[in-house]
Amino acid sequence: MKNFVSREHITIGGLFVSDLSVLPFGDGFFDISAVIGVMEYCSFEYIKQALSELNRVLKFKSSVVLDIPNRHHPYAEDMAKLEKHLKRPIFLHSHSRFEKLLEPLFSIERVDDSKVMLKYFLRAKR
Repeated sequence: MKNFVSREHITIGGLFVSDLSVLPFGDGFFDISAVIGVMEYCSFEYIKQALSELNRVLKFKSSVVLDIPNRHHPYAEDMAKLEKHLKRPIFLHSHSRFEKLLEPLFSIERVDDSKVMLKYFLRAKR
């Protein structure tokens, strides 16, 4: 990744690779966050830890967008089969259970359920 950043002359912010459940940033460090294409590969317990950690590093009322597979979309099962074929574990989490994890930490401003991935637009409560 560092070679890519250097080759492409990316200078805005930085690129970090980290365990989402143990982020190497101080409290209230970020104004905005995007977690796209990640949660479907994580266990429910890991997501619980990761959301708590994400909330910790965000400033009060920071914007967050994240997604999880839309289990009710017609292509969800096909997506799961493809991931299994690629030997990547995928979790099709219950939306209501996932939202219960979000509620203490984030305000859900909008949910886009029109695609195979549910997109959550959130605000940090801390």
